[in-house]
Amino acid sequence: MKHTFLALFILCSLLIDAQVGDAYTTGINFEVFQSGVQLKAGNFDNEIKGTRYLNDEYVMGSLEIDGQSQGFFLKYDIYSDSFLFSTSKTTVDDKYLTRNPELVIKLNGKTFQYFDFGNEHDGYYEIVGDIDSDKKLLIKHGKTLIEPQQAYNTGYAKADKPKLITTTAYFILNKENHLTEVENHKKRILRSISDKKNEKLVKSFIKTEDLDFNEDGKSLLKVLSYYYNL
Repeated sequence: MKHTFLALFILCSLLIDAQVGDAYTTGINFEVFQSGVQLKAGNFDNEIKGTRYLNDEYVMGSLEIDGQSQGFFLKYDIYSDSFLFSTSKTTVDDKYLTRNPELVIKLNGKTFQYFDFGNEHDGYYEIVGDIDSDKKLLIKHGKTLIEPQQAYNTGYAKADKPKLITTTAYFILNKENHLTEVENHKKRILRSISDKKNEKLVKSFIKTEDLDFNEDGKSLLKVLSYYYNL
């Protein structure tokens, strides 16, 4: 019975006609497959340089809701801020998850969740971990499309393919559901500290721990946890 409820989610959701880019649903419908969206996603990769995905191939992950979990092959389309899932690693059908704040997605050792702030910050975030009992550290993965430059030294507008550039932003989420952006950098993080006394303590902590501030946000999480628990 453990997976029956979640399997029913998938079966029922195949019957809905939701919009991938604009809305999320609560209740049992949390997935949408739409052939037009699938075609657009497939053609897109031939027209640009770079990848729109966090992981190009389907990787085994899990979907969790209401304490129940089931494994699926997943990949994260960062450009459209959508997750795709399949029951087969070699599937040709891209099935998009409807954005549901109650759904927890685990992929490649990372945890993702959709957050609805009611503004331009709505979207999927990677949850790095708890800073303290009231705050979490989130990562927002992004892809920016850069248009090709035109060559004016010839008689033609020589166009190259547009390309996608990866962007990463880090946020503190508090219990009031408010986001505060912070920089994942051992010097610039000190700008977020208001008092000089604690700034010195944090600076010493960073040096003692020899933190590297990789993109995974683990070093930043350690610093913020230390600071907010002083």
